[in-house]
Amino acid sequence: MNEEKKKMSLSHRDIAQEFVVYIYIYIYMIERISNEHEASRRGWYVCLLCMISQICVKFTFYL
Repeated sequence: MNEEKKKMSLSHRDIAQEFVVYIYIYIYMIERISNEHEASRRGWYVCLLCMISQICVKFTFYL
């Protein structure tokens, strides 16, 4: 039973890796898609902030 819990629960390292990967992908997408549109770039950064807050909430639940 304890082994099942260990497999199901995410470690802090897993969450941190997920966090870094998502941020890298988002910043890459922002730079690729919105080079010519400043307003579009602002919208993508808002999405990035929403995603960061979502991951922070997930991280606090697993502490």
